[in-house]
Amino acid sequence: MDGITAALTGRTGTEPELRYTAGGTATLGLSVAVESKAAEKDGQVEWCRVTVWKERAEELSGQLHKGDLVYAEGRLKMNTWAAANGEQRSGLNLSAWTLHTLGKIGEHAPKRPQPTPAATLHPVSATGRPEPWPGAAG
Repeated sequence: MDGITAALTGRTGTEPELRYTAGGTATLGLSVAVESKAAEKDGQVEWCRVTVWKERAEELSGQLHKGDLVYAEGRLKMNTWAAANGEQRSGLNLSAWTLHTLGKIGEHAPKRPQPTPAATLHPVSATGRPEPWPGAAG
């Protein structure tokens, strides 16, 4: 395997974007904010662009949202490009062969189950034995 293999955990910073190459291959692009313990002290966050390919890109396109916690593994590469104003930019890009969601926040977080009302629970007598349901033939 050539290149640098890396793994990262972080929160998606943008809504993931599903695109297709000229050859029809699906790609899902997203930015991931990676915080280290040292960076927490001064509030700095490192950003990495993550690209997921083929069927996995299509699977994740409707599931991932901004703010989701993800774990990704893949090939890490430093990319350089010219910004719209002509300024040279650079950034990390992880071409992921593995991407898993670890948690969601905000409106995409799973809802907590509501407690079952006591009235729907099976009544128990003082002796600890179940009583028949109200109205049941006993």
